[in-house]
Amino acid sequence: MLGEIKRNHNSSVSSVSKYRKVVSFVTEAMAEMHADDARKLGVKTGDSVRITSRRGQEVFHAKVTDNSQPGLIFVHMHDADRMCNRVTIDAVDPISKEPEFKICAVRVNKA
Repeated sequence: MLGEIKRNHNSSVSSVSKYRKVVSFVTEAMAEMHADDARKLGVKTGDSVRITSRRGQEVFHAKVTDNSQPGLIFVHMHDADRMCNRVTIDAVDPISKEPEFKICAVRVNKA
């Protein structure tokens, strides 16, 4: 399956980990994907999937949902053991130097 990976880029593990209450909500980064995409790959929630881009690859557990848009993969960035930054682009706005929304083309396979 080809798709895009999106991640939240508004905070970092280092700033979040300072607050115990917030850390208790931070969980394993999972590859959230639409049920139709998961069905095509033969993937169920909890299965491992390999997400690969031109920049790199990472393995995540899948979370199958109907809340995701078909063709898109979402991975949050708060898991130091499974870094979606290994997959996403590192482009920044040339004027503000803010990171892009971390959207890039990826290939997803059952691992």
